[in-house]
Amino acid sequence: MTVAVPPEVAHRLRAVVMFFRRRPALSVFLLAVGLRVAFTLVFQTVASTAGLVAGTGGDGYDHLARSLLNGTGYRFRPQFAETISRLPGYPLVLVAMFTLFGDRVWPVQLLQGVLAGVSCALIYRLGKTYFSERVGVVAGFLYAVYPGDFVASTRFVTEPLATFLLVCAVSVALWFMESPHITRALILGGVLGAASLVRDANLLIVIALLIVLPLLPQARAKRRTVFVHLVVSTLMVALLLTPWIIRGYRLSGTLILPTTAGGPNLGLAVCVSRHSDFVGDYRDLIVKAAREEAGIINGYGIYENGQGDLLKRDWWTFMRVDDEVAADRILRKVSLEEIAANPARFVRSGMLNLVGFWFRGPSRRSSVVSVAVHLPLLLLAMTGVVGALCAGHRAVWLLVLIIAYFNCTSVASAAFVRYSLPVMPLVVLLAASGIEVLRSWFLGQGSGSPHEYS
Repeated sequence: MTVAVPPEVAHRLRAVVMFFRRRPALSVFLLAVGLRVAFTLVFQTVASTAGLVAGTGGDGYDHLARSLLNGTGYRFRPQFAETISRLPGYPLVLVAMFTLFGDRVWPVQLLQGVLAGVSCALIYRLGKTYFSERVGVVAGFLYAVYPGDFVASTRFVTEPLATFLLVCAVSVALWFMESPHITRALILGGVLGAASLVRDANLLIVIALLIVLPLLPQARAKRRTVFVHLVVSTLMVALLLTPWIIRGYRLSGTLILPTTAGGPNLGLAVCVSRHSDFVGDYRDLIVKAAREEAGIINGYGIYENGQGDLLKRDWWTFMRVDDEVAADRILRKVSLEEIAANPARFVRSGMLNLVGFWFRGPSRRSSVVSVAVHLPLLLLAMTGVVGALCAGHRAVWLLVLIIAYFNCTSVASAAFVRYSLPVMPLVVLLAASGIEVLRSWFLGQGSGSPHEYS
């Protein structure tokens, strides 16, 4: 039985389809936002019962924002000391959202969905500009339907904002490499500085660019100019970080670069490395390692004064800033000594962290989902890299550099799949290129490279 569609309705549907086909950036933007809103409204409860979402809590960023709004300073709870363990970028965004809309979750979730939509549009533009129109559309679509960001967009975590800023930084860096100019260098430094105020893993991106970009083939005739301008970008990042560094110095009397989370993160990785035979969910291992960390600082007479069990809280709180700084130094010192005493164990754990960066979820079920989603994308991305290199495509070097940089930062941390979220737009861009390579190969269209050049 067939249903006849009235001619006017059919005409309107065709007009709508043509409208979106002519505006792919808008299409992937709306698709990304719509899917994330739908996930938030309909599927979050279902996913939570399956153990895939831990709710709207994160790493205490919402508590920091509420404390700032209440006038009690940058601290997790009014009774505890001000902290240097969390960068201020994301809490300041939460402050703005809470000021405008009240202490509600949904405006933040909507904002993070919009940021994902803008990221999709930027990915489309990157694909269209540096690969081909088809690669851009496929890349934008892949990230629009990427489930990992669905989960992150519902929570008070830094990843949605960090992802958006990283995509912006890559876009500006490629724009800068087309024609190195002081203005473009300043914009690049501004974006990277903002990203460095959101996640400390972003801090050394500008240094990686400073070292590598002048050595790339496209910079051969202008290496000096590229290097000098990237020094300007580095100074811009330092300028944006200066108020935060000054605050840390005033609170602690010592120079903190950039937070007191370095020691605890390294200590957690070392404690995790002790338990290669652990059987169970990764989140249970993290809790076990965190308790071992607490035991280490307790041995030095420093006590964590937070309320609640570590199973329910992902941050430490101290009554004095000096205790927070001392805990950072102690854990850093003890961890480095343990690494020096047993480097083979730490190297083995570091290799596992490289894999965990892509596949290790907090539970076994989420790990299986991560493998099912990320493994095909990574294989396609590798295909895309090979195709781009064979075609002499030069923009691929920057994408690979950024992905490799973040993967390397996972070696000395208790990495799991959430850490990989900021680079997934770059992965899906390369995966879209890989899809086009395979498509061309199967159709017998030349050498299998889809890339177009101006």
